[in-house]
Amino acid sequence: MDKTHFLSQSSSLILVIVISLLFVFLGLYNSKKYKGLNNYLTANRNIGLFSLSTSLTASALGAWILFGPVSASTWGGIGSIIGYSLGTAFPMLL
Repeated sequence: MDKTHFLSQSSSLILVIVISLLFVFLGLYNSKKYKGLNNYLTANRNIGLFSLSTSLTASALGAWILFGPVSASTWGGIGSIIGYSLGTAFPMLL
């Protein structure tokens, strides 16, 4: 069986390094206007409701949202996936 590779290993590694460096330079460039520890820790107490809600949701769900339904489906099938998603979404709806 032939393996299909879209990029070689060296070109994919170079691509990852270039994109990582791009994000580092963008972060350094944008951080020049925000000085001080107060901006770093609390965003100078200027966080909107949407940003705060999405940040808390991402913190609450974490990586288990990726692996939980998969493990639940091994013992419960599609019904457990539906129940799992409804159980996860229910607190968000409240």
